[in-house]
Amino acid sequence: MNKEAVAAAAIRRGRDCLKMGKYSQALDLFGEAILFNPGNADAYYYLGVASVGLEKHAAAIDCFTEAHKRSPGNALFLVHRGTAYCTVGQYESAVEDLNEAIHIDPGIEDAYAYYTRAFAYLKLRKYKRAIEDATTAIQIRCTGGAYACRAVAHLKLGQYEQSVEDSEEALRLEPNNEGAQRCRETALKHIKRLKEHVTCCGCKHFRMWKPIEMYCTVKKDVVDPLHENQPCYIERKGLKWLDFGPPRKDRKVGDATP
Repeated sequence: MNKEAVAAAAIRRGRDCLKMGKYSQALDLFGEAILFNPGNADAYYYLGVASVGLEKHAAAIDCFTEAHKRSPGNALFLVHRGTAYCTVGQYESAVEDLNEAIHIDPGIEDAYAYYTRAFAYLKLRKYKRAIEDATTAIQIRCTGGAYACRAVAHLKLGQYEQSVEDSEEALRLEPNNEGAQRCRETALKHIKRLKEHVTCCGCKHFRMWKPIEMYCTVKKDVVDPLHENQPCYIERKGLKWLDFGPPRKDRKVGDATP
């Protein structure tokens, strides 16, 4: 039996071990395959998968990099390296890998690449992009994780009704999704607070974006505007208020809805 055949046999046995969750044994078998055939990209890829199973994510990134070097046109290697980058908190690198993977093969692993990139965008606080990718993932294949990811992005943007809807859909698909449950509870709290708003003078200057509770310095009435600008103090009608930027043209004075 030649070296390539020995390597292929080791990879087959290693894949069987992966299916049974025997990651240490799989690691040894894929290492053996590499010894017999160092040019085999699949051996490095599966070595990376086994490393992920053992929570050795830095080693997994190195393995997926070696696999990518040997087969640059394989988007799967980039998707898994991007996922590993997400796991270790290197979200910019994750986005770069996933961008390239999706460019190579827009349908890679159904929705997985889009969902993973949505998660990376969420961590980078690029919430609109996270929503776009999560929506694409949902259109390809509905998963609770994609709905939960989109729910959190809506929450961060102050879109509480949409956040509740997505959270509930995530919980329907995955009843034990704790992240979706927390997101739903937080969004419902914000919706309740918005409905309980009162304002002292109907000031035009607060702009809806993120909830910040504050008090009129004279009347002590609760005011809960949402803003995106840094506040500065102004005087209006004899009261001291926080100014949150120019009013939106589509808002009426005293309107407390986004």
